[in-house]
Amino acid sequence: MLASTFAATTSPMYAFMCPGQARVEPQTELDIATGWPGYGHLLEEAENTLAFDPIDEVIYRNSANQTRTSLIQPAVLTLTTARGLCLQEKGIRPSAVLGHSLGQYSALVLAGVLDFADALHIVYRRGLMMEEIIRLTPGSMLAITSADRDTIEGILPEAGEQGCVVVAGVNSSRQTVVSGASTAVDRIRQIVEERHLGTPVPLCVQVPFHSPILHRMREDFARLLNGFIFHPPQMAFIDNVTGQRVDDPEIIRANLVEHLTSPVLWADCVRAAHALGCSVFLELGHKRMLAQFNKHIVTGQQTLLWNELLV
Repeated sequence: MLASTFAATTSPMYAFMCPGQARVEPQTELDIATGWPGYGHLLEEAENTLAFDPIDEVIYRNSANQTRTSLIQPAVLTLTTARGLCLQEKGIRPSAVLGHSLGQYSALVLAGVLDFADALHIVYRRGLMMEEIIRLTPGSMLAITSADRDTIEGILPEAGEQGCVVVAGVNSSRQTVVSGASTAVDRIRQIVEERHLGTPVPLCVQVPFHSPILHRMREDFARLLNGFIFHPPQMAFIDNVTGQRVDDPEIIRANLVEHLTSPVLWADCVRAAHALGCSVFLELGHKRMLAQFNKHIVTGQQTLLWNELLV
């Protein structure tokens, strides 16, 4: 049942927010396993699809797997999808879905664009391609709080001699993410600190997501995507690349290729969902990561963790 917060009011329009790559703790699985009987069936499907249990690999077997893209991303996809399906089974249905970076794939599953098994295949193979690239070209990412996109883009040329570095995400007016060659990203960190432009926070990832370093996997990834069926969304799907609603499955397919090297326009995505009438944003993660961005993007909305509407 819904929490008493909304018991006496007209049901609001919900938006499901699917988080990106993050560390997976044992408690994050326990919350789902104890709250939704269907979780075991979803986990069984994941294991049958991949020939290994992605949750077991990253939580219980080897802590080093938390940073392996090809393992952590299927695990996050499974957990996020489980949270969304749990809410829907309990009658909480979204009017829109939006995902942050990797979260795009969970959003596509929940919107009915991709089958869960197909999404698992895609993110696993995508992760293997990325791991191959970083063996040759190491990269890193840096979040800069209290800094907007224009400010950060203005200093990027100063790091150009150190290698490629680009804006990889606009999370809000108060946080911008850069990605690229490790030496160039570190130079950006130095400039930000020296000029007091914001607070630089290195991201715990091995892959420079959404940067030109991943360009050389675009062709192989496009061929991979062509092997899967993309269905029309069953609800509003908000795309990271455009920051807008996209309904055409072939445009969604094409944008997933662009997604490799394009910035995540999270602030625009939230504004687009809000413009559709969504007033309650449910974060399908175990921490208030996206909620921190949302409060600097639009007013008149409420952001809750996925299980806060359940009693």
